[in-house]
Amino acid sequence: MTSLFAFLGKFLCNSIPFIIGNIVSAVSSFYFIGRMEDTLGIGWDGGYFKPFSASQLLVIVSVLNLIPQFLAMMLANGHKNNVKD
Repeated sequence: MTSLFAFLGKFLCNSIPFIIGNIVSAVSSFYFIGRMEDTLGIGWDGGYFKPFSASQLLVIVSVLNLIPQFLAMMLANGHKNNVKD
């Protein structure tokens, strides 16, 4: 869905929802990770080898999620240029 929203945002010449959506997603994810660790006792301290904490993994996944969004934005830009011609 994030790639679709990025495509539509770029195609409709409005990148503000793209930026706000990513910020809201990261903040809400940090909030729910904290709640899971505090209230349910679900943490990353036991079990299998985990090279990253939950917060570190969230940052990594959020950054990796930007890659398909930027690709979708480039695709929308190319498609928009073809429509104008």
